[in-house]
Amino acid sequence: MKFKTVTHYVENSFEGKPSFIVVLEDLNTGEEKSYISNGCVFVENTLENVETLLYEYDCFYDLDELFNSEIDSLDVIRYGEHMLRNSNVTHFETDMPNLVMGRYMFARSEITHFTANMPNLVNTYRMFTNSNLTHFKADMPSLKYDRYMFDMSIKRRIT
Repeated sequence: MKFKTVTHYVENSFEGKPSFIVVLEDLNTGEEKSYISNGCVFVENTLENVETLLYEYDCFYDLDELFNSEIDSLDVIRYGEHMLRNSNVTHFETDMPNLVMGRYMFARSEITHFTANMPNLVNTYRMFTNSNLTHFKADMPSLKYDRYMFDMSIKRRIT
């Protein structure tokens, strides 16, 4: 799956973490699907999954706020913590000009290819931990805290 965009974003949501609705594209079929990510779960945005979230996490207010938070551009995203954690995204080729925090952004994901310009990114703590990253190209001139950025990933194969 290839990351396409974020359509909804709340900076401070469930358990104080940012929440997102992201769109991924199947690289084989070109089909796009919407997913909900709230720091604890990453699930396809279907009625059944929304009902499960409401039942298991009692997060009506948080989901309501998320569904009412449409964004026009990735430029508004400052906190990408946990955004694609535990996701099936394999390719991320997107600039995020105002992203400051990327902690756990791709942790335990299927990410293999990452290309991005993130000029304001400061913190990448465990950003790719336990991922399958093999291709990495990024411009992060403001990076100050990169501890364990690639921890437990297959960093020996990064080109």
